[in-house]
Amino acid sequence: MELILNFLYRIKRVTFFIFGFFFKKYIIRSKTENYSTAIIRLDAIGDYVLFRSLVEEAKGNNEAQTFILIGNEQWKDLAQKLDENIYDHFIWIDKNRLWSDFSYFIKKIREIRQFNFELLASSTHSRDFWYNDFVSLIVNSKYKIASNGDNLNISLKSKRLSDLFFNKLISVPEEIDFEFLKNKYFFSRVFKMDFFISKPTILLEDKIKIALPQKYAVINIGASNPKRKWAWQNYACLIKLLKSKYRLPIVICGGPGDVDDSKKIEEEVGNLVHNLAGKTSLYDLLHVLNGAEFLVSNETNAPHMAVALGVKQIFVISNGNHYKRFTPYPKSIFKNYYPVYHDGVRLHGHLAKDMFKYESNLDIHEVPVSKVINEIEKYQNIGHELEKEVRY
Repeated sequence: MELILNFLYRIKRVTFFIFGFFFKKYIIRSKTENYSTAIIRLDAIGDYVLFRSLVEEAKGNNEAQTFILIGNEQWKDLAQKLDENIYDHFIWIDKNRLWSDFSYFIKKIREIRQFNFELLASSTHSRDFWYNDFVSLIVNSKYKIASNGDNLNISLKSKRLSDLFFNKLISVPEEIDFEFLKNKYFFSRVFKMDFFISKPTILLEDKIKIALPQKYAVINIGASNPKRKWAWQNYACLIKLLKSKYRLPIVICGGPGDVDDSKKIEEEVGNLVHNLAGKTSLYDLLHVLNGAEFLVSNETNAPHMAVALGVKQIFVISNGNHYKRFTPYPKSIFKNYYPVYHDGVRLHGHLAKDMFKYESNLDIHEVPVSKVINEIEKYQNIGHELEKEVRY
């Protein structure tokens, strides 16, 4: 049955694609608006954090340019608040609906086709055919540039086809591993400029509206991939140890899917935590992280946000997934990012980079609590005053 459903879904997508291409080719909008540049990024929240500052600098370098962002609706809340001075317009794509809801599919094509661009820039290194590249095809632009990238999210056959959607492909040198640096190289070639920014950056100008302790640590228990999500029992044990040592209020963060686990942690540790799991928007989460003494998190979007905000110390529990590409941060970018890896990453030595570059099947639950608390104690320097009891 599953094979039949997958086959039918593929037929549906191909049908949509053919109709979309026909729509793009022969339906012309009577009223079009002209902009300089379209930036397309349909990947995840962390990916957004790792490129946004570069576009901000490019815009500041030439304020006469007009920018539109075609982005993933998943991080709409963030971008519309942080980047309203960068982009002149936003187009949001709900990836869950694009290939399942035909009326939504047509609506988005109409929305995209009402604009004309001089340039389209697709900086995603691991492009995919059905989202990034298809939408790039639909965009009406005189010149289209994409990252040559890799085959992580696309078959070689499909990539050969979608490479033809672009006028130019930029190949990032193999020695550039970390994603922010890949983005930096790409945009430096697109905009023909040297970037002065050295790290992802987010500046918050407004004040937080959530009641929080004066000083606190954040424990982020969420992750989009279960392989990257440490067990709630481990977090409960870690919280008890942190409270006994630092007497510091602990704020739990996570998405709607982490609410049940956060409640289990509360039951286990009693009133030792301030539980915000499922209660904050992405933009609210930025404010929560911004006031933290330190962050302990799975390898997900929260550490990237924390780096961009300049959180004092960031401890990341990881099974080695996307090793060297998204974790760890090079010290030249951010010094206080401390990964706690599965022992298998260290055991594979110099081979780990190639083995875990795209995926790791190491069991994150095998990362012991003792290893995490030892890493925190090794680097934690939050001041003698925190040895005193801090109450809500």
